[in-house]
Amino acid sequence: MPHCMVFGLAGIGYFVLRRFALYKGDHGIARVVTHVTGEKSFDLMVNAQMVLKSIGFYAKKLVMPFPLNFGIMHVSDIYILIGLAVCCCIVWFATRRRSLAGYFFLSALAIASSTLLILLLRITWTPLAERYMYIPAAFFVAGSTTMILQWQKCLLYQKQLVAIAGVIAMIALYGTFTRNLLWQDNLALYRDTVRKSPGFMPAQNELATALKQSGKPDEALAIYKTFRMRDDVVNSQYGMMNKAGAYADNNDFAGARSILEDTLKTPGKLEAPILEKMLEINKIEVMRGKATGSAVYSDSVKRLSRLYEITGNPFHQYRLGVIHLHEKHDELALQSFNIVVKTAAPGVYYRKPAEKLAASLATKLNVSTSSGGEQK
Repeated sequence: MPHCMVFGLAGIGYFVLRRFALYKGDHGIARVVTHVTGEKSFDLMVNAQMVLKSIGFYAKKLVMPFPLNFGIMHVSDIYILIGLAVCCCIVWFATRRRSLAGYFFLSALAIASSTLLILLLRITWTPLAERYMYIPAAFFVAGSTTMILQWQKCLLYQKQLVAIAGVIAMIALYGTFTRNLLWQDNLALYRDTVRKSPGFMPAQNELATALKQSGKPDEALAIYKTFRMRDDVVNSQYGMMNKAGAYADNNDFAGARSILEDTLKTPGKLEAPILEKMLEINKIEVMRGKATGSAVYSDSVKRLSRLYEITGNPFHQYRLGVIHLHEKHDELALQSFNIVVKTAAPGVYYRKPAEKLAASLATKLNVSTSSGGEQK
C-alpha cells in the first residue's frame, strides 16, 4: 500500500510539473486522449498489433541489433508472435524473480516503454528505430552481465562462455565503431539509409540536402523530383518545400509555386513556413530578373495577409506596408503601417520605422493619425 501511495503521488506531481513548467501549456496528455478517443485514433486491435510487433522487434534488437538502419519503415508480422512471447516472459519475470539482474531488466523495460508512445502518436520520422533503445540497452547489458556473474559458479563451461562473450563483444565493438563513423557524415549516413529503405522520404530529403551542400545540385534535384506528399510521414511538407526550393534554384518558379500550392492543401502545422517559402521564391524570382515586383505583388500580398491572419504578428503587416509602398499603393501602405503602430510592442525594431512611414504617408495623403495610429 505505501508503494502505491508513493507512485500515485509521484504521478500527480509529474502532471503538475508539466502543467506549470511548459510555457504554452501541456498539450501532451490532450494529444494522447485525442489519439485514443478522437478522430485520429486507430482501431484497438490495430494498436494492440502495433504494440506487440514493436515489443518483439525491440526485444530482437536488444539481442541482435543487426542490420542497422536509420530509417526503418516496415517490420515483419512475425514480430507480433515474438512480442506476445516476450510479454509472457516479462509477466513471469516480474512476478517470480527478485534479483539485481531482474531489477536491471525491469528498468530497461520501464524506459523502453516510452517508445510505444512514439509508435502510437507518430511523433518522429519513424515509429520504430534502433536509436530509441540506446538507454534501455545500457540497463539490459548491465542486467545480462549481472546475471552471468550470478550464474558463473553453476556453469560447467566457463571458458567457452568467456570465449562466446568475447566474440559478442568484438562484434558489438565493430558495429559501434562503423556506425559512429557513418553518423559523422550526413551524406554517407543518408546514402546508407536510402539504400536500405528506398521509399523513406525523410531520408531522401536529407540526402538531397546533403548532396546540394556538397555541390551536387543536379543529383539533389533528381531526388527531389521523386517526392510526393505522404500522409503517413510526419512533416513531409518540409520535403515538399525543399523540392520547391530546388525547382526555384533551377529557375523553374512556376513549378515551385505549383508544388507549394499543392502542399498548402494539406499543410498540417506548417502553413506559416510554407507561406514564407512562397514569399522567398517570389523574392528570388525578382532578384534574378525573372519577374518584376508588380508581377508577384498580388501573390505576395495574399501570402502576407494570410500569415498575419494565422499568426497575428504585426511584422507581417509591416512587410505588407513595405510591399504596398514599393508598388505605390500609398493608402494600403498607410493602413498596414497604422496597424503596426497600433498593435506592435514598443520595443520591436520595426515600430519606429512604421511610425515614421505612417506619418510621412499621412502628410502626403493629407490625413492625420492619432497616437494609436488610426486614421481620422
